[in-house]
Amino acid sequence: MGDARRLSETPFGYFDLDSREYVITTHATPTPWINYLGLEGELCAIVSATGGGPTWLKDPLERRITRYFQVGSSRDRPGRWLYVRDNEAGEFWSATWQPVIPARPDAYECRHGPGYTRITSRRRDIRTRLTHLIPLGTSVEVQRVTVENTGSAPRRLSLFTYREFVNGTAANDLTNVQYSGHIATVDPDPDDGRILYLTTPQQRPGPLPFCAVSRPPDGFDTKLATFIGDGSVEAPQAVREGVSHGSLAGQDTAVGVFRLDLELAPGQSETFDLVVGVAADRAAGRQALEPWLDGDDRVPDAIEEVKAHAAELLATLQCEVPDPHMQVMVNTWNAYQCWVNFLFSRSISGYALGLRRSMGTRDSLQDLLGYMHMAPRRARARLIEIIRATQLCDGSCRHQYSALTGEGSEEAGYSDDHLWTVLAAAAYVKETGDLSVLDEEISYSDDRTLSEDVFGHLLRAVRYSFDDRGAHGLPRLRAADWNDTIGDGPDDEVSESVLVGMMLVQAARDLGELAERSSRGGTPLEEESEATVPEYLRQVAETMTETINREAWVEGGPWYARGTDAEGRWFGVPEREEGKIFLEPQPWSVLAGVAEEERARQAMDSVQRMLATEMGIHILTPACSVAPSGNFHAFPKGAKENGGIFCHPNPWAVCAEAMLGRGGRAYRYYRAILPPSASEADPAHYAAEPYVYGQIRYGREHREYGKVSGTWLTGTAAWNYVAATQYILGVRPDWDGLRIDPCLPADWRELHLTRRHRGATYRIHITNPDAICRGVRSVTCDGEPVEGNVLPVFNDGAEHRVEVVMG
Repeated sequence: MGDARRLSETPFGYFDLDSREYVITTHATPTPWINYLGLEGELCAIVSATGGGPTWLKDPLERRITRYFQVGSSRDRPGRWLYVRDNEAGEFWSATWQPVIPARPDAYECRHGPGYTRITSRRRDIRTRLTHLIPLGTSVEVQRVTVENTGSAPRRLSLFTYREFVNGTAANDLTNVQYSGHIATVDPDPDDGRILYLTTPQQRPGPLPFCAVSRPPDGFDTKLATFIGDGSVEAPQAVREGVSHGSLAGQDTAVGVFRLDLELAPGQSETFDLVVGVAADRAAGRQALEPWLDGDDRVPDAIEEVKAHAAELLATLQCEVPDPHMQVMVNTWNAYQCWVNFLFSRSISGYALGLRRSMGTRDSLQDLLGYMHMAPRRARARLIEIIRATQLCDGSCRHQYSALTGEGSEEAGYSDDHLWTVLAAAAYVKETGDLSVLDEEISYSDDRTLSEDVFGHLLRAVRYSFDDRGAHGLPRLRAADWNDTIGDGPDDEVSESVLVGMMLVQAARDLGELAERSSRGGTPLEEESEATVPEYLRQVAETMTETINREAWVEGGPWYARGTDAEGRWFGVPEREEGKIFLEPQPWSVLAGVAEEERARQAMDSVQRMLATEMGIHILTPACSVAPSGNFHAFPKGAKENGGIFCHPNPWAVCAEAMLGRGGRAYRYYRAILPPSASEADPAHYAAEPYVYGQIRYGREHREYGKVSGTWLTGTAAWNYVAATQYILGVRPDWDGLRIDPCLPADWRELHLTRRHRGATYRIHITNPDAICRGVRSVTCDGEPVEGNVLPVFNDGAEHRVEVVMG
């Protein structure tokens, strides 16, 4: 650690605790370290520490505006570049280092904050500062540029902006060049030389992209071939020569290049803005640009508005705990990552290309678990959106849907998608107490003429899984369960999933509670049925619990098997030479209450003994050369599902150990993959951003053991936030209010939390005088004793003081 305001300082950067920013101190990060802009989910963008990243409108597949490559030698290109040319010396460089690689900066800093990024660099006594944001309530992305002469002599400079546009859809742009390569057309605004419009026919009648600069340019080019000439983006001919040609793109690739000539005296600086955005037509474009081009400087206020918006959301839960790494993640970065995941699901990141349907069903539903406390109304709308887009009449779900159209994909047959709707709905009601969501009428994805309330949709989900059981009485695995590399397709009638069986138990219990609380306790299951809905759901939970314990418990482990393959053979059992034990069913046996305490402890002890390492918990061991089910052996041993440290299910083990009262072990598991902690020892090998979670770390059987991949858009974010806040810190929404049930390392003696919940703010002070892991001796709220450990619901807009004594 450096000084008091810096945390987890490495050769690549540190957390600035005062500003809530991660500060990158070099242009040479091990991988592109990125951030997101556009936190309202309309116009959106990625920006890397060296200026790379695309911009899109709502859907990165159908409405991509600018290009970006995440693979191969072109990784982290193109971007929001600014070429700087010294007209006296004839030298040039880039304010973001990329793409002019040989011209390394003399000083470099990138500050990522929630919803904005600022990149400052200096070369040859010229300092540039680029601030990137998408102002709230707009469809424009602003790049504020400030150039300062820090030397002692006057300087004559030419600046060249650079944005590279997509021709039509992102997929056509990459895969159908004989088509898309002919439609790039850029036209200047006839009345304002500061504005360029990307008028490809394919965009009509869709939104019209534009690019503009806030001061009259000294030249422009929109034709890539003319701009780079006999060079490349590393050394464009136009920049080398300091000229512009006024070229108008009519095919191939359109770019937005403005040239601005500056003369700066020593100490002098100049500022201008580059604005990229979309509008319905040119008139609307001029209107959208007016606030940013009319000379009234709105950018500083826009930045503060973005910061204030983020601070308000993040203030929903704040903590002071003995571990500063945990504190900075819970208070800012983990919560912020959950917010980004809510908006973008698995659509586009430094690893996801944005060429598939943007919203995964199970992914988006799990993302709600880490976000809904910040914006419950948006979470409710998303829950309804997902059910409408994806659920089929038989109760199952389509696997993905489009954020742009709200319609589901053709891909279906996954055995877990529909159950997450129940678990997410229950979590929403626990957070809000809002049972009216169950009464919302929604049509089905495969029959828009058939409409039913949300409760009916959830009941169909449970019935589908209970009815779709195999030879051992467990739900069929079908195309896959939560693990996409297990399963033999939607028509597989043999394979069974223990994990889905455990999820079904939890879903049935949650839905039974929802039935009772929404006055559906006496509702018959069917017109001719004598059983009520709650009775049926109790039968589902009890039958499945008994079946799992009879069929899937392995005494020779001891642990729970993972499932059966397409031949009916068990896998995740000690008789196998490979894939003897899988992680997922062990913690879920605790989460769903399937295992009695002795078995629960045995199963989790097996996790500790066979799967846990100092770098995280492996998803299975030993890794497989031949997969017992599905195709996960396509990955090398120790990668992803084939024995990697798959970070998404790691927090399930944290939650399970906390439920068992083993706070030391829960905390060790949490710390093992906590980004600031995990990256500190060897940040170059860890490679990924230390401020957000990744999908995987490579396992011990892999040559890259401990390296992280797949950051930002991963279920790891939501589940680690749940594990940290609801199970370790123990402030957990429940049916009747906020339950206080911490499970801590025994040497933690005190912590403070602020939590907004159901219209009130709770200031919670927890003390642990007896150095125990779990147990609550007393709770007072505003000085009055509370019976049990569930706080009263006030809904009064006021603050309430809570004192909790463990014991």
